[in-house]
Amino acid sequence: MHHGAEMIYDTDDDNILKVDSEGNPFIPDSSLGELASSKDVVRPGQSHVYNPYPSFDSVPVKDGSPAFVWSRGFPVNLTTGASTWNVSRGVEEGTHEGGVITIVQSLADHDPDVDALYRLTSHLPLSFRSGRSARLEVIPPGVMTPFNAQATAFGKAGFWGMLLPITVHGRVSDIWRSYITGMIMWEARQRVAFASPFVTQCRNPHSYLADFDAESDLYERAGVLVSWLLKWRSVSRSLEGMIEEMAVARYEMDFLHDPLDVDLAIAWIEDLRGTGVAMPNTLSQSDRGYLSAYANRTDRALEIIKSDGTCEQASVTEASLWALPPSPTPKARKPVALMVMTKDDMNLLSRFLAYHGDVFGFENIYVFDGSIGPQKAYLDSIAALYPIHVKHSLVDLNGITQELAQWIDEIKDGYEWIFKVDTDDFLVGKGGGDDGPALTNPALLLPASNAWNATLRVDHMYIAAPVTSGSPTESERFSSVQAGKFKQFYSGEKFKAGHFNLGIHAPSLLPVAQGIAVVHYHSRSFEDNVRLATQTLWGHGYVKATDSKEEMIENLKKLDERPSCHRNSCHKMLIVLDALTKYEETQQKFYEHFKVWPTKLVGFREHLRKIFAKYPYIVID
Repeated sequence: MHHGAEMIYDTDDDNILKVDSEGNPFIPDSSLGELASSKDVVRPGQSHVYNPYPSFDSVPVKDGSPAFVWSRGFPVNLTTGASTWNVSRGVEEGTHEGGVITIVQSLADHDPDVDALYRLTSHLPLSFRSGRSARLEVIPPGVMTPFNAQATAFGKAGFWGMLLPITVHGRVSDIWRSYITGMIMWEARQRVAFASPFVTQCRNPHSYLADFDAESDLYERAGVLVSWLLKWRSVSRSLEGMIEEMAVARYEMDFLHDPLDVDLAIAWIEDLRGTGVAMPNTLSQSDRGYLSAYANRTDRALEIIKSDGTCEQASVTEASLWALPPSPTPKARKPVALMVMTKDDMNLLSRFLAYHGDVFGFENIYVFDGSIGPQKAYLDSIAALYPIHVKHSLVDLNGITQELAQWIDEIKDGYEWIFKVDTDDFLVGKGGGDDGPALTNPALLLPASNAWNATLRVDHMYIAAPVTSGSPTESERFSSVQAGKFKQFYSGEKFKAGHFNLGIHAPSLLPVAQGIAVVHYHSRSFEDNVRLATQTLWGHGYVKATDSKEEMIENLKKLDERPSCHRNSCHKMLIVLDALTKYEETQQKFYEHFKVWPTKLVGFREHLRKIFAKYPYIVID
């Protein structure tokens, strides 16, 4: 600082700089912002803490599969909360959310800065693919993210934030610094950004268990520190005063273990003044809106100490993404495409098109139609008036998976998310409790697609009761169902044809699309239910349209595996078989089941009626 430095690179001896296109070590400087192919600003969401690691595509070197990682110092009780990493992002030009990037933290390939808990339970080494291009992720005011002292570039305007506490363990010191500095930066319109790796860490040998013990404050108190900081308010309006106040308060709260750190903070401020380091101005009160294995036995104990001797040799020839020419700016993706699979279901299809076209935009509706009758001509006429996309195909249900996956593959570059639905799936906002769906636009609830997983699941459904006549959308009753295996959104950025399954069922381990649900009009009138189930059986070849009633019964009895259900659409076989063999009894039981359901779908029914009235040419009876 005394010699006029414009940037200080804070690093450890085991972090090796990657090389540029000429093989020279690449030194990060203030040009990072211009070199980045994208500067994504994290949008504040449900959580005030954010884990940036998943969005940089962390993968184990051994197999390249997605790995969920968190940084050292991240509150361990929040690591599995999707709201702390599965967030929306935007792109800002110049300043970021009204602030200037002052500190840039590089992620590290090979042996990233994770805590001992991760090292003891998960696989290393790792790399961060970052979409194969260099990018920055900017943290907005009101959101806390720990950064370290291992590969961090401080711009001159952020020199004031470099002081490391000395009365806590070294595994804790830089993390406590990051939380305090990051919060005070909000007051100075300064921002922290995380960068695609410009270092490879070849970690010196460490005892993982010793690290675990040294990091106890991080596991036990990081979450407490974050909660306390979000409530803390400074009396002083100067940055110097805030630094001193914060040092005193941290000692009183035992985040610092000795008043020596308070004395050090006061001396630090004096030294900054003495070297001529300018302190930034702080926000006015009116502007402060951001808070709306090697095993060695010693003394009969197992100690784990690891070091990869091949790391340094491999890394010296590894080019930094920052040294490569920026990738062309990708065309902006639209939020979501809906791909609906349908066959001879005009009444409900017409309402599906009107509702989803109104909510998501007709140009984002893709119809895969297997009809040969009036519905085919109907769709062609609608496509002539509205910009929906229609593909007619007579492939049977056993071969349809490949065609649908191919179509998704063709359109994926234009969308953040693609959602394959059936005609009876209406996407809605999730309401509270048992009050029915919220009348909000579900398209606005989807996060950006660079989450660590390639899919999101919808974990909530409103099962609409059948009506005795008319359109299924006239239903007043529903059953609210929450479970771990429902529909899923595919990421346009990460979709692979092999990911696709026709039922679009999602396992419970996938993150949830927060706030989104489906109104499922699967149970129509009894007659419609049987008719559509029969069509499905034709598609699978279980029965033929030319079969007599007796032939259908004989064929379906051979396939009846109750109580097991292992064949595709086996539940529809049972619907048709029971209707063929005991029609009146099955019909009576069908309607009896729904009479106890609450009549809280009325609000959504009225909402649909208003939308349908806007599109008289689309909606048919």
